[in-house]
Amino acid sequence: MGGINKKPDEEGQGPKSDIVGQEGAATQKAREKTMETERRRFERRLKKTGINFYDYVGEEKKTRKRHPKSPVAVWEDKAFETQIMQTLRERRQRREVEKLATHDTLTGALNRRGYDARMKDLQKEAERFKSRFEDQQKTGVNPEMETLLNEPFSMITIDIDHFKNVNDTHGHAAGDVVLKEVARRIRDRLRTNDFLARWGGEEFRVIPRAANGSAPKLAEELRKIIEKDPVVVKNEKTGGTVYVNVTISVGVSSYLEATEKMEEYSDGAMYAAKQHGRNCVWIWEKETGKYKPHKPQSP
Repeated sequence: MGGINKKPDEEGQGPKSDIVGQEGAATQKAREKTMETERRRFERRLKKTGINFYDYVGEEKKTRKRHPKSPVAVWEDKAFETQIMQTLRERRQRREVEKLATHDTLTGALNRRGYDARMKDLQKEAERFKSRFEDQQKTGVNPEMETLLNEPFSMITIDIDHFKNVNDTHGHAAGDVVLKEVARRIRDRLRTNDFLARWGGEEFRVIPRAANGSAPKLAEELRKIIEKDPVVVKNEKTGGTVYVNVTISVGVSSYLEATEKMEEYSDGAMYAAKQHGRNCVWIWEKETGKYKPHKPQSP
């Protein structure tokens, strides 16, 4: 006998199995739409609280392992939601407290405490790196590795030229704007593994993860970036807008195992830059133990 004829539905649109499949697809589509609606609702709510949606999702996944629920059920469970939100708020508060302890509130750069902690970590890392490759050094390593072993990082000291004049002429609020803008321009140029610290007043330190050969080049780039565009401030006395031309004096030190010596020599190079007209870069050479001006190579 031939195949069994499937009875079409009353509308003549095909067998019942097709209808079941269509209903299943429709149900799935409705479920996805509900999920998307709930997700967007949640994003809006989280935005008001300052909590990132993806942070929430990560915490929700960990919590759901202890309390299995479907995503929609989770988002509709107010007690469950409150538990996760509270966890994230506490975590954010801890991060904010930690940041206040290690960062300068005006510029966002590391403060002395944050700088000291980061330098200790860097020195430990340099020691581990050196120890790991001691055997290779004895047998001979390529020049690039040799450089990394000897120069895991450098130090750049930056001082804003004639900063006192900005405060005296336009007011301390204008000086604060200059400090924030200088820090922003420096930070925008740095790589993720470099860091910036405010050393005090108008002085900053940059720690680039680079050998001394490339650190002077970075220092010169930073000098040009700061010099290029004036900083817009308001004069406290007149209320008028003022364009302040800002320059920096920069000192660079090679890597040394003693952080205090690096600070001493990068400071010395920076003061040499000030004594020789400001708005320039001077370096301390480990090989000669002397300060000298950095002469950028012509393009």
